[in-house]
Amino acid sequence: MAELFWFEKYRPVSFDEVVDLEEVKVRLREFVRSGNMPHLLFY
Repeated sequence: MAELFWFEKYRPVSFDEVVDLEEVKVRLREFVRSGNMPHLLFY
């Protein structure tokens, strides 16, 4: 089996794993729910 890059191996699977800041998760969920998703870049 080929080895995965670190970021692929440990990337979040759900919003709850994305960040620890609840207000950021709430905002992201609002974007998804409204269908109005701005261009975002995550690191």
